[in-house]
Amino acid sequence: MWGLSMTAKECWTCKYQHMPQTSFLGECSYFVKKGLPLKEIPPHVVDKGCKYYEKKKGKSNKAKSQIGEILTLFDGKIMP
Repeated sequence: MWGLSMTAKECWTCKYQHMPQTSFLGECSYFVKKGLPLKEIPPHVVDKGCKYYEKKKGKSNKAKSQIGEILTLFDGKIMP
């Protein structure tokens, strides 16, 4: 995920990815709205995504805001 090539529709940024404590890659909650149970996201799909992809809202803005706060707090220098 970090530093690797990611597609615009990968599961890590999909609103249907559910991350229970028992799953490393997460589960897809798209199927719940169709009356089916959650499905485990397979390793070969997690970085590519699928046709049900919908972008998560607000995740990237929150992370950017937190990084900005950290840089401000440490005057732009993370290490002494």
